[in-house]
Amino acid sequence: MKFSFSNKAFDGINENPSKTSIKAPKLALKNVGKVSRVVGVDVSNQPNAIDPSAIEAFNINLDWHRDYVYYGLNPNLGIDKGRFNNRMVEHIVSIRMRDGNYTRISDQSEDPNVIEQYVQVRPERGGYITNWTDGYFDIRISILINANNGASAQINKVISAKGSDLYDIKYRTEGGGTRPGNSERRFDGLTPKDFILNEPIVAWNLENYGAAWKFIVSEYDPSEEIVTSYNQSTKFATNFNYEIGFGEKVKVGYKFGATQETTSSSTYQYKTTRGSDELGEGILEFGSPIILRKEASTYTGRGGQVITRYDYITNEVSCGAVFLAVEPRKI
Repeated sequence: MKFSFSNKAFDGINENPSKTSIKAPKLALKNVGKVSRVVGVDVSNQPNAIDPSAIEAFNINLDWHRDYVYYGLNPNLGIDKGRFNNRMVEHIVSIRMRDGNYTRISDQSEDPNVIEQYVQVRPERGGYITNWTDGYFDIRISILINANNGASAQINKVISAKGSDLYDIKYRTEGGGTRPGNSERRFDGLTPKDFILNEPIVAWNLENYGAAWKFIVSEYDPSEEIVTSYNQSTKFATNFNYEIGFGEKVKVGYKFGATQETTSSSTYQYKTTRGSDELGEGILEFGSPIILRKEASTYTGRGGQVITRYDYITNEVSCGAVFLAVEPRKI
């Protein structure tokens, strides 16, 4: 008999970012409710580094960051024509649960559960460590994309995550005494954290794909299959012309240009099961900002030198119970 994995996320033989939690250095993350990346140090090897073209689009104060990332358009310099850069591809950079209520998705025997045990301050003396039971959460993300040629796409991504991939455990200290080790720490809930994925979707060619994508997220549990129909309407840009100087079609004008955009709708069949936990839906538009703002903070380095650090706070797709960080990255 021969067996194969239904998705690479289940293959534990060759580890990949969907099975292994890749933790960025603490310097690169800031608890502000949005994904934050530090700039000012070399972050090119970080798994969640923002693409430089997105940072450039933000710093030159453009409304549509993806116009610059995909087509190189820059109204500040009068660049209003550009060919499509197919080296840029949208990625699900990370996912994050909205709150610490993990029981929303842990309702099956195969799902991870927290083992709530006492934890001594000095575990080397025999204290217990709060941990998770075995198992994985199977997070399924469906992306509905309207296509201009009528061949609309439904792209499905499967992410296998351990409990520790999605949450950090919080503790509270109880007891106490004059000697170390007399105090105990109790389980005090969970804090959601970013699970880095870097899962590619497709390059967002605005001529071929609609200006809005729909994301549907669920935690999959096997049971009776059900099918739900979705009707998705979106705008299509029409400001594309063949330019002799480029030798191909280019985007002419910023945003939707001076031409009248068109609207199209498609029907999708979304398959799930009755036992699955629906985590919500969200919309991402081509004109949505990639970076929301930049925050500066200072700290004193060696020798008393004052160093300024800049954190870029990125946009996220809110799907109800989960946030998705979706950004274009160079492949």
